[in-house]
Amino acid sequence: MQKIEKAVSYKEKVYRELKTAIISQRIKAGEILNERKLAEKLGISRTPVREAIQQLANEKWVIIEPYRGAYVYELTEKDIIEVFQVRLALECLAIELIVNKISEEDIEKLKDIFRKQEKLKEKYKAEEFIEVDREFHTFIANHSENTILIDMLNELGDIIRRLGVQAVQDKKRFMETLDEHIAIIDALSMKDEAKAVEAMKYHITKTRDNIYNRYIENKES
Repeated sequence: MQKIEKAVSYKEKVYRELKTAIISQRIKAGEILNERKLAEKLGISRTPVREAIQQLANEKWVIIEPYRGAYVYELTEKDIIEVFQVRLALECLAIELIVNKISEEDIEKLKDIFRKQEKLKEKYKAEEFIEVDREFHTFIANHSENTILIDMLNELGDIIRRLGVQAVQDKKRFMETLDEHIAIIDALSMKDEAKAVEAMKYHITKTRDNIYNRYIENKES
């Protein structure tokens, strides 16, 4: 007899819905989260909405201020720099850990993920692209078999997705990302550690620069 799984609470459902909307930018940075309106829209009481907003505030996705209420936290220049400092170090380390043990079967799986991304050129959707992008990077991280590295990247995962959606709003960056991913795959297939690390470093740095430049442009506009 299988264990009966605990039903997902309304609070958890609201939390996931709001967090997903923030990551995908359907709810923008600085936007007010009106407890009453959200409860009406979702067809539930205000209590689980209030609890979900509080959880998001605890995780720094939302700020709660007296007289203003709850609003979506806007990532700062410092946040962007720090996230990418850590991401760059971890993802390059992941490459170093897998390059000499990655199998031909693993390379084919990476190519399958790449082909899924490439198909999205036909109907360009940033959110879908980022989901497959995360699959690509998670595959590499998981094959490092370093649990601390994997946990740290998972911890950063949602912030990286939120920033990534911003990066690939520009279709030019979308196409560049495809080129950078295939360069990583090619270097791994040759088991060329220096080239693979450089390809990953270039990819993460280009992503960081694109996001940072968009951040500065938005601040100045």
